Amino acid sequence: MGRNYLSGPNFFNLDASLAKSIRFTERFNLELRLEANNILNHVNYTNINTVVNATNYGLPITAASMRSLTAVVRFRF
Repeated sequence: MGRNYLSGPNFFNLDASLAKSIRFTERFNLELRLEANNILNHVNYTNINTVVNATNYGLPITAASMRSLTAVVRFRF
């Protein structure tokens, strides 16, 4: 079998972020931010077993990271 002959499953990922900036005075600013990676929590397989004589040949071995949320509060002065 040649190189790059075996194609893996499709990769689907949706990321999103929301941000709000609140200005108190001319010098003070508060930023609120929420970031989401893989927001739909879709399973993405990243590695396919290519050992020909293995019992799990052609099956996925690992998966990409699941949904993660990050909250950020930043005070600027």
